[in-house]
Amino acid sequence: NDSGVWEGMAIDLWEEIAKKLGLKFQYVPCIQDRMNGQLKAGEIDIIPVTGEATELLDVEDFTQPFLFSKTAAAVAHLSLLASIDNIRKHLWESGMFTIVLSMFLTMFVISMILVLFESRRESGHFEGSRFQRFANALWYTAVTMTSVGYGDTHRLSGIGRIVTFTWMLLGILFVALFTGSVVSAITTNDINAQIIRVDDLLHYRCGCLAGTKLARFLTEQGIPLKKCASYEEGFAALARGNINAFAGDAISESYVINNEYPGQFKICSFPSVSLVYAMAFRAGDPDYAAINKALMRIVFADDWRIKIERWTGPAPF
Repeated sequence: NDSGVWEGMAIDLWEEIAKKLGLKFQYVPCIQDRMNGQLKAGEIDIIPVTGEATELLDVEDFTQPFLFSKTAAAVAHLSLLASIDNIRKHLWESGMFTIVLSMFLTMFVISMILVLFESRRESGHFEGSRFQRFANALWYTAVTMTSVGYGDTHRLSGIGRIVTFTWMLLGILFVALFTGSVVSAITTNDINAQIIRVDDLLHYRCGCLAGTKLARFLTEQGIPLKKCASYEEGFAALARGNINAFAGDAISESYVINNEYPGQFKICSFPSVSLVYAMAFRAGDPDYAAINKALMRIVFADDWRIKIERWTGPAPF
C-alpha cells in the first residue's frame, strides 16, 4: 500500500500460515508474467497467488487451492445522462425520428383531406374559420390514431369515413413502430451495459493483465487487448476512459473496486475460463507438506469466506 506495507487476501493467508509454523520470510516484488521463471531459477521460494497451474505441474508443487474464481469484466456504471444519451443514439440509428416525422406529415395530409371534403357539408365536425377547421381536423386525426373509435361520435360523409378508416390502420402501424423503437432502444441500452459472453468484449476497448491465461485466451478469441502490468494499472486506464472494460478474475476485480473505486464500476461475470488460486513451490521443497496442511486448516475453517470478503466486499458469486 501507500505506506509500504504488504497487504491483501493472500498476504493475510500466508502470514497466518507462517505464524502457525514459525517460518521467517521476506517479500520479493515480482512482475506477474516472470514469477514462475524466478521460482524455477531459485530467486524466490513460493508464489502466494497463481492462476497459471496446468503447464507448470512438472516443475512446481501446488497446495490445495485457497480460492476459486470466475472470469469477469469490470465496466463503468452508466449514469442517467449516459443511459439517456445511449437510448437517444439508438433511436436515431433505428430510424425512429423518421417514423415520427412520417407520422406527423401523414397527420397533416389526412387532416387536409378531411377538411377538403367535410367542410363542404352544412353541418359537421369541421366548422368555423379555415384555421379552426384545420385545427379540429388535426386534433381529430391525433385522437383517432391513439384511441380508435373517436370518429364514431361525429357525422362524416362516406369519403370521410373511408379516409378515417384508412387513417386508423395507418395510426395503428405508426404507434406500433414508435412503441417498438422505444422498447428496442431501452432493451439495447440495458444489454449493452452487460457483458454476458466473451464475444460481448468485441464491442469494448478491453484491457487485461499481461502474461495471464485469460490474456492468451482472449487473444485466441480475436479480442484486441490493451495489456496492463497490474490490476491497478488496468483500473486506472478504465477510470481515465482509455479502455471501457477490464477483463480479469472476479475476486481480484472485486478487491480493487472495493478498496480503490467503491461504487464506480460493476462486475459482469462469465465463466469462460476457470481461475484457481493456490501457492506454488519448486518441486521437492521440504516445507511444502507442512505449509499445505496449515493452508487447508485455514481455508476449510468456517470463517474463511468472511476473511475473503474483508477484501472483496460481498463476493460476486
